[in-house]
Amino acid sequence: MLSAILAGQKMKRLIPDELLGRWRFMSMLMQFFLAGYLLFFIILVSNFSFPTELITAPVFLGGAIFVLIVIKLTRDTIKKVRQAEENLRLFNESLERRVSDRTRDLFLLGESLERRVSDRTRDLDQLRAFLQTVLDGLHEEVMIIDADTFKIVRANAAFLARHGVQGDAVIGKTCHEITHNRQDLCTTPEYICPLLETVKTGGHATVEHVHYDASGNKRYVEVSSSPIRDANGHIARIVHETRDITERRTAEEAVRESEERYRRLIELSPDGISVYVEGKFEFVNPAGMRLLGATHADQLIGMSVLDVVHPDYAEIEKARMQQLENSADRVSWTEEKYVRLDGSVIDVEVAGVRFSYQGKPAMQAIFRDITERKLAAQRIEHLALHDPLTGLPNRMLFFDRLKQVLAVAKRNRNIFALLYIDVDDFKFVNDTYGHEAGDRLLQEVSKRLVSGMRESDPIARMGGDEFVGICRMITTPEEAEIVARKIIAIQSEPFDLKGHRRSIGVSIGISLYPLDGEDAETLLNRADEAMYRVKKDSKGRYLRYSKQ
Repeated sequence: MLSAILAGQKMKRLIPDELLGRWRFMSMLMQFFLAGYLLFFIILVSNFSFPTELITAPVFLGGAIFVLIVIKLTRDTIKKVRQAEENLRLFNESLERRVSDRTRDLFLLGESLERRVSDRTRDLDQLRAFLQTVLDGLHEEVMIIDADTFKIVRANAAFLARHGVQGDAVIGKTCHEITHNRQDLCTTPEYICPLLETVKTGGHATVEHVHYDASGNKRYVEVSSSPIRDANGHIARIVHETRDITERRTAEEAVRESEERYRRLIELSPDGISVYVEGKFEFVNPAGMRLLGATHADQLIGMSVLDVVHPDYAEIEKARMQQLENSADRVSWTEEKYVRLDGSVIDVEVAGVRFSYQGKPAMQAIFRDITERKLAAQRIEHLALHDPLTGLPNRMLFFDRLKQVLAVAKRNRNIFALLYIDVDDFKFVNDTYGHEAGDRLLQEVSKRLVSGMRESDPIARMGGDEFVGICRMITTPEEAEIVARKIIAIQSEPFDLKGHRRSIGVSIGISLYPLDGEDAETLLNRADEAMYRVKKDSKGRYLRYSKQ
């Protein structure tokens, strides 16, 4: 349309210029003929002797030509003007049509643009609504923050609910006003502002902060910020996301407190606690160091566990370690012996459990010194199975050993003898010299009995002044009689009873397996019967059992 307007202006300029040129030419011709008429007039007035015909004929001839030229030029000019007017009319009509078309096109274009703007506005509104719906559907608190002013331009429902505010109430405020109850940004080393980090680095930033909710309750949160860039690549907005980690931090603190309590428990535990990886010590608590004779942990760290295990228990310890490595989560308490760094041996009770230590498979052993307990148990066992006055086995231990001897004899078809021994005149000593002298006598008799029996033959006190000995694995009955005679001889030597020397004899009854019986009760009864026969007839001698 603009080119048509310019063409019309050019045509308007061309028509006047052509007419002006023609009129200028006719003006020059008129001036020429006027000059000729003026010359003719001057000649007539001045009475020059000059033939007037020479002048009159050209002047009138030129006038006629001038008139013809004028007529010609006027006719052509009129044609040109009419043609120009027609062209101008046609041009105006064309221009009007083109202007009308362009106006219609512009109107249609405007309507199209208006529809497109409306559609884009509707799409943008829908996109904003969708974005808000997405944000409101998130459990985490999310804000959109202006990167220049750090003011909130949008917040989701989770954020508003957490802080007890409406959407309009937070728009235009800074996040630290809402979440920290402060007017300035977080710039302390403890709490770095993620917004500043994102603006500074242009990337994602994550930090842990302390926030406060609508009730003023302290919350541990993980804050993340991510940039939103404009068309020029500049950071225009920042997505600020907050995730509540109070439970995690509380759990972590509980774990740390538990670890601290566990560490103190280990350090203060009276039991030795050690951790070993691949069979070598990685950790030993103070009690463990004391039990193993170490003054500091470096003496044990890196040492093989088997280096402190007594050789008699090395295979047992290997089996325990293998069991933990392959299948079992724990190994129950077992008794072993450990060798301290100074070479001394202690009895220990050990339990083990499999676990992870510094990311590596490991085993934790708990061990305690039970040397005193073992000694006490041995003392208790000794007291339970031995006579407290003489130290000899009591009836319980005697019958246990007798059963063992019977089992061996039956299996090997051996013979053995029971010697039932009674101290003569023991009641007289008790009544005459007192119970202390009687106890002293029993102790001395016991010593002499042990010396009179063979080293492999057991002797026991059955009660009062009665004793029983077992002559194991004899080949003839006479071997038992030899032992009996030896005992009688030893016991016949005088005893010192409170300054009084007195000879005290013993009476012995003998029963033989399997001649006199094949069970313990029968053998013991028959030996006892033989002993009473001796005491009835004459004291201080022995007698084999017989049915007569």
